[in-house]
Amino acid sequence: MSYDILTARERISVVHLDLMGDPEFSRIGAVTQVGNVHIAGMDVPTAKTNGLDCTYNEAWITQGLNRGQLRYVVAHEQCHKLLQHCTAYNAEFKAHPDEANQATDYVVNLMVEEMDKGRGFVQRPTDIPPLIDERYRNWSCLEVLADLIKNKQPGESKKPMDKHEQREAGEGDPEAAQAEEAMLNDARVQGEIISARLRGEGAGAASLGGFETTETNWRDPMQQFLQEHIEGDELSRWCPRNKLFAPLDIALPSHYSEAAGDLVVACDTSGSMRRYYARIFGEIGRVCEQLQPLSVTVIWWDTKVAGVQVFKPNDYGQMDKKLQAKGGGGTTVSVVARYMREKQMKPQATIMLTDGMVEDKFECPSGPLLWGVVGGYRFQPARGKVLRISKESL
Repeated sequence: MSYDILTARERISVVHLDLMGDPEFSRIGAVTQVGNVHIAGMDVPTAKTNGLDCTYNEAWITQGLNRGQLRYVVAHEQCHKLLQHCTAYNAEFKAHPDEANQATDYVVNLMVEEMDKGRGFVQRPTDIPPLIDERYRNWSCLEVLADLIKNKQPGESKKPMDKHEQREAGEGDPEAAQAEEAMLNDARVQGEIISARLRGEGAGAASLGGFETTETNWRDPMQQFLQEHIEGDELSRWCPRNKLFAPLDIALPSHYSEAAGDLVVACDTSGSMRRYYARIFGEIGRVCEQLQPLSVTVIWWDTKVAGVQVFKPNDYGQMDKKLQAKGGGGTTVSVVARYMREKQMKPQATIMLTDGMVEDKFECPSGPLLWGVVGGYRFQPARGKVLRISKESL
């Protein structure tokens, strides 16, 4: 059947199959199966997404776009979904709606063209040209947004290709939000596996595309890290002697520990992370009750340090119930290292909790460092250990 006689909905279905069958675009092909597709009239001039569902203008699809251009538009929407542009940046869209819409389009358009690699599998729409700026290649959405705000010219107008409807993930229901993220992550993983196979690398090579196994048993590695760095140094002394072996008439020194040091836990306050903190801090509090660090300082951060809480040993058992998260607009992880340096904080260890959706180039705190990353498969810091935490384990 000729593509030209297909209905708008049929053309979308065909393009979904096109993406799933291409060695590069198959990375996002499975995301097309998450959410629903709607066909609309002039109330949606081009296309829109809410991060799950996609809506396309019927006339635009059938009269304004050829097959390659429709592939571009559909891939564009899937990248918005995969990067959670409609749920993770509500504060930014509210504060800077025009620039935020532009920033997300700059990011996904470069992703689409990177996957195409100049092959012509996708073609740019011509009636509403996509926003493209090579300066922003490999930039995060927040970095692009900051640059657009800084360099905005009076009267300047840059029109995104589509509309991005902001909403709360899971419509405010934590369990629904977790299920939504799990669906998107599963689709991404499936896409990586299919892409590896289509490129002849085998299923085991999917990790080359950024997929890494996440820990369902993250508690033991976290406890081991804390024991290594928070538990006091073991020292020996002859006075008093070790009483354990005294009945055997064996003289050995006794052991003791110096006071344990301080711990810093720096928390990404993006909307995708907040619902996990009670469970994570329940575990941190349990370990701290055993190790008894002098204090636990919790730093809440987004694009700045939004709040700080200090817990003492008497608080550790109730730490998860006393959390007071502050902030939530954006994620600039470098602010933590700067804050700790300015305040001359030198803890025994630092734990960074984040979803990994941060700026590409960032500064890390000094000293022993553990990154607890929830769902951030591609995130890789310049230094420190990385513990990838499965969302399903929280």
